[in-house]
Amino acid sequence: MNRIYLNKMSRKFDMELCRVNRRVICSIPLKSLLSINRSINDIDTIELSIDKYIYDGKIKKVLNPLWDEIKDERLICLNNQEYFVIKTNDFRSSESKKSVTAYSLEYKLGKIDISFEDIAFSLMVGDNEDIYNLNQYMKDETGW
Repeated sequence: MNRIYLNKMSRKFDMELCRVNRRVICSIPLKSLLSINRSINDIDTIELSIDKYIYDGKIKKVLNPLWDEIKDERLICLNNQEYFVIKTNDFRSSESKKSVTAYSLEYKLGKIDISFEDIAFSLMVGDNEDIYNLNQYMKDETGW
């Protein structure tokens, strides 16, 4: 039986908002994190709540820079290891808060549809030009 020791799990999270090319836009404060859902049989999700206004050091209300930057197809980097993609249809916003659900990058792979007809594949690179290398084909078609 496998056990997960919760007291040994890291509770420190560094989150950054990134463009699709993984260039960092800005940091996301930890207080915006509502939940991280991990699943073995499904896609991992992160839920965030972004306030429209934040207070600076002088108790002055200013527009949160994240408010306009959180858009569809943006990435959230978690601890410089995992990336989650934001989808537009998951925005639940009011005038003062924006609730966002981001899915792990495997979510994007589920949208790719590939069909093969009359083609032979091998897992290794071979000398026969009639048989394609499956790894190279998948990388060319999907970019993964």
